[in-house]
Amino acid sequence: MRVLVRLLTVFAATLLGATGVLLTPTTAHAAETRVVCNHDWVRVRAKATTSSQELGRLTRGTPVTGTRQGTWFKLADGRFVAAYYTCAAPAQAQAPAPKATGGSAFAVCRTPWVRVRSQATTSSRELRKMNRDSVMTGTLEGRWLRLDGGAGFVAAYYACPAPGKVASAPASAA
Repeated sequence: MRVLVRLLTVFAATLLGATGVLLTPTTAHAAETRVVCNHDWVRVRAKATTSSQELGRLTRGTPVTGTRQGTWFKLADGRFVAAYYTCAAPAQAQAPAPKATGGSAFAVCRTPWVRVRSQATTSSRELRKMNRDSVMTGTLEGRWLRLDGGAGFVAAYYACPAPGKVASAPASAA
């Protein structure tokens, strides 16, 4: 049955193409929220081509909302990112991070490892790396987790609450 449907579709497209009517098959996708993954950052483009104007960059872990269009992900604001660099967003990523008080325990999650930075920016010096499930204590400050004892900063997206766990010493420099 599928072969017959495919043959009829090709025949109809050929017939309409010969008469000057062009059909472009489109697949409608529902809007979804995804996160930037598979690379530390991704280019945001004006059109769904690598040769179109670069409008900016998004860093790993940034949530994006839009629709998948072939190999591209069209953002809700009309810009594009390569779909390969987006992953399904975990339910926790869509909800705002809860406010925490100093000394709250967190565990590294959503990634095999995370960079501990000297300041709350991705361009600051890397102090060390912490592996998944490593436990740390700190305070959430916007998009960053300030580790207790001046031990550095971790992107809050990669720090999940670790209730009931005892905080371990910071991981050694990698």
